[in-house]
Amino acid sequence: MFRKIIYYLLLPFLILICFSTINILVAQQIKMGPPIIEFATTPGSQKSFYVNILNQSDIDVQCSIFIKSMILTKQGMPVPVDSSTRSAAKWLSVQGDELFVLKAKENKKIRCSFFPSFRAKPGGYYGMIVCRTIAPQKIVGRSKNFSTNVNLQFQFSSVVMAIIKGPNLQAHINPEAPIIFGGNRTGKPEQRKWHIEIPVKNDGNIHVVLAGQVRLLSEAGHEIERMDLVAGRGYLLPEQRRTFKGIGKGPLPDGTYIAQVNIGQVEIKKFASERIPFYILNGQVFPGSPNKSDLATLSTTSQGFMLNHSFLENECIAGGKQFKAIKITNITNEPLHIASQVVKWSHDKNGNISFSENLDNIRSLEKNISISPDSFTIAKNRSKNIKLVISLPANSSGEYFDAIRFNRVGVPIPKSVDLLLSQSVLLATKAKTTEKLSAQFIDLKTQKTPSQGLLFSLHLKNTGNTMIYPHGYISIFDSKNQRVDDPLNFGGDVYILPANERIMEIEFKRFLPAGKYRLELVCEYSQTAKAIQETLEIAVK
Repeated sequence: MFRKIIYYLLLPFLILICFSTINILVAQQIKMGPPIIEFATTPGSQKSFYVNILNQSDIDVQCSIFIKSMILTKQGMPVPVDSSTRSAAKWLSVQGDELFVLKAKENKKIRCSFFPSFRAKPGGYYGMIVCRTIAPQKIVGRSKNFSTNVNLQFQFSSVVMAIIKGPNLQAHINPEAPIIFGGNRTGKPEQRKWHIEIPVKNDGNIHVVLAGQVRLLSEAGHEIERMDLVAGRGYLLPEQRRTFKGIGKGPLPDGTYIAQVNIGQVEIKKFASERIPFYILNGQVFPGSPNKSDLATLSTTSQGFMLNHSFLENECIAGGKQFKAIKITNITNEPLHIASQVVKWSHDKNGNISFSENLDNIRSLEKNISISPDSFTIAKNRSKNIKLVISLPANSSGEYFDAIRFNRVGVPIPKSVDLLLSQSVLLATKAKTTEKLSAQFIDLKTQKTPSQGLLFSLHLKNTGNTMIYPHGYISIFDSKNQRVDDPLNFGGDVYILPANERIMEIEFKRFLPAGKYRLELVCEYSQTAKAIQETLEIAVK
């Protein structure tokens, strides 16, 4: 009996949770500023300032203002807390009403003050002015027989960063040893990139704004890429330790490298510089310089060069020619002897690329591509431009797929596809006015995800003679023909080569109750060709 009573009491709320739409746009229409308030004062002196609260919504909201201490997370996000080591909360106050109603479209200025004691020690002190709003909302279920009134609570804040003047005000910035990792060539795309993390501690008594940059150099001193170190707005409070992070553009070939790290204070433009050696062996990142054993291995596996292109798309009339230039840079301290080869490239259903001279289902130009010179020597820390001539036969039609693979003479061609990609340029050459755009729908499978959502696997085949980029959306309807959620968009950056198939995964993250649903698929791959349209029935258990 008790369980039945609880069930009937909770039934309306369960229905509302499953079938109601809660309007939370109010939170986006209430603004509080400025986000950061910085000032300096002397012990025993009062400093006044204002925070502004704007209600852009169409309803009245209840506001309460209160003072909190503040800390910064490792990511640099300010968090209100009850106490902290350098709290300004004990000297902060709100002048006027701390509880009020902010009417629709109303703007209100709140006067605040900071009044440190005469015995306050010089240094930085930090707090937050927090505004908690309560917005009454009426929630109506899809069945109009159910409705209720609820109060939605939102919280906004302004950060107060106060410096009490006095002798010996300074920030002591101590960067710790950088951590370099990543480069897993068999992992997810983010794991294949190289990462650098630099912990920094402020042993001073005032906050500071930091910025940093990393220049990636080859062992010969050639700059490969540069990146900014990311850490929110860059604030570092006294007695705080934060980590500044940087992520490279992509996997690096085997070899030895130097990370030139510059990090320091923005206001006085004082930066500390450090050179961090590391090396990559079999796609893995290792700190420091290689030992004798790894150095011997690198001499047989490291290709020692980088290309300025990884993919080139060309379009040419049948019987015509295309001229391209590829720049190769030697990143070692010794001359490199390089050979080149034209091969075909393709992909499987999951998008994994493969190289071969014997891919029968791939349209290739092969002997109609010339490389000049096809073998050459590059001096240490130098670059060389290679001329590429692509000739289309008079009877050409559609699109052709080749790859120019470069290899260091004396070093075995790597088996890893990721390593091959780092030393190859993919080509897609299209003959003008002769393209045929066509695609075939194979199936659309669904399965439950660990989070109780759905994962759709869309299987397509390119039946034309030109590479396509399928894109579209999936709409989900319940048994009452009501759309469950916004359409799921997919594609745009996924390609399918002619005569190839591809499986695209689209995730629906929202929980779906058990029942029958209808899926409507719309997939486009050309502005001129007719879109693929399919309707499927699924049952969710």
